[in-house]
Amino acid sequence: MINNIKELQKKEAIKRLQILTEKFDLKSNILEDFKKDKISLSIEKYLTSIDSKSTFGEIVKLHEQHNNSLAYYGIVFKAFDMLMFAILTVSPYIEDWEKERELLYKYDNLICLSGYAYNLDIPNKCTEFINMIITSVNGALTFENGTVKLPVLQEIKIYKENV
Repeated sequence: MINNIKELQKKEAIKRLQILTEKFDLKSNILEDFKKDKISLSIEKYLTSIDSKSTFGEIVKLHEQHNNSLAYYGIVFKAFDMLMFAILTVSPYIEDWEKERELLYKYDNLICLSGYAYNLDIPNKCTEFINMIITSVNGALTFENGTVKLPVLQEIKIYKENV
């Protein structure tokens, strides 16, 4: 059963990356790399992939094990003077996938998602539940103007409508 859910999560992650690639004109290697089990990572304007032996790789591995999820993209960002690492994931809750996928379409030039971010400035890698406003720059996903709101999604809607 566990292998089956992982296979289903990978198929779902590919669907989401296809949507994001079309919506944001992401670099084609992001989806192709994911199909080869490489997770892309945005750090400001730069795009790389997560090395499984790096700090990011260790965080992803622990996050996936702890939450029975599958990571498909990572974003490093600054929030409130802290360096954070957010992971876009597919949860183990198949019944939620369609709604989560619909969120990718909800706004024209951005997406609003809830998830976890790891504080890279704290040695024990403290996590925060966050709502993310994500867009793209140069074919890679990034936070909209580096912003993040904690923890209510409506705050993000209000913030975006007032800009």
